[in-house]
Amino acid sequence: MSEYINNEPFSEEFYEYAKGLEKEWSKSLPKSDEELLLIFPEAKEIIFQKITEYREERKECIENIKEFREKVSAIASEEKKDEFFEWFWRYLYPKYFYAPQVVKLDKHLVRLKRQQRIISGENKKNSYVTDFITLKERAKQQSFVDIALPYLEKIRRTGSRITALCPFHEEKTPSFTIYIDRNTFHCFGCQANGDVITFKMKIENLTFVDAVKELAL
Repeated sequence: MSEYINNEPFSEEFYEYAKGLEKEWSKSLPKSDEELLLIFPEAKEIIFQKITEYREERKECIENIKEFREKVSAIASEEKKDEFFEWFWRYLYPKYFYAPQVVKLDKHLVRLKRQQRIISGENKKNSYVTDFITLKERAKQQSFVDIALPYLEKIRRTGSRITALCPFHEEKTPSFTIYIDRNTFHCFGCQANGDVITFKMKIENLTFVDAVKELAL
C-alpha cells in the first residue's frame, strides 16, 4: 500500500486517525449470525439453497474419490504397476487433493446450518443450543462412513464392515474397522475406538464440544 496521499507522506497523526476510523468501522460489523441475518435479511432466501448445493458438492466429491481410486486400481492391475504407483495415486493423492475440499465444504455446511436454525427459531433460549444432550445425539447420528472416508486408505468393504489403514498410526496391513450398522470404529493395531464424535476429535484435534458442534450444527 502506498504511504503517500497527493505525493505527501502519511503523518503519525494520520495513522492514528485512520486507526480510529478502522476501530469504528469494525464496531459496525455484525458480531454474530443473528446480527448478520438482521442486516442482510435477503440471505435467508439463499441459505437453504446453498445448503443443498454444498451437500450435493460434498456427495459428488466423495463419489469422485471412490471413482478415482477404482480407476487407479484398474490401471495398476492391467499395466502391472509397482506398489508405489498405486500407493501414491490411489491413497496419497486423493488424501491431499480431495480431502481438504471435503473439510472445507463441511465447515461451510456447519455455518449455514447454524444460520438455518436461527431463521427457523430454534436458536432461542431452551432450544437445541442450550440442550447439549440433543446436540450430541444429533452429532452421533452423522454417517461415520461419510465423515471418515476422505482420511482413509486401502478401503475394503465386507458386508456391514469396512476395513482400511488406520489414520492414527502407521501400518501396512489394514486394521482400522468401521462397523456401519453401529456407526462406530475400532483399530486392532493402536486400539483407537469410538463413534463419529471420537473420530472427529482425534482426526482434527478438536475438543469434545467443538467436535459435536461441527457435526451437529
